[in-house]
Amino acid sequence: MWLKDENLLDIVTAVSGSGPAYVFWLIEQLAPLPSRREFRRPTRCGLRSNACSLGQARGGERRGAGQLRKNVTSKGGTTEAALDVYRTGKARAALP
Repeated sequence: MWLKDENLLDIVTAVSGSGPAYVFWLIEQLAPLPSRREFRRPTRCGLRSNACSLGQARGGERRGAGQLRKNVTSKGGTTEAALDVYRTGKARAALP
């Protein structure tokens, strides 16, 4: 991707660089919801997989979204800062 304006680089980094961690965090938040309603495992996995990028969701199911999120989150970086906002802010309360 070529950017004509270098000032847009922060936005690109936030989305493409930090995006996977956001998705893995979301999978973590969604994980217990279907199981509370006693869906079978294939149905639970399908619900979460369809809510996210299929590749990331499947990786999160197999390897654990929490660990994958940690793997792509730099300590003290922008992704960690954004996830802290999600954890402490209204974003978490907005999830079902």
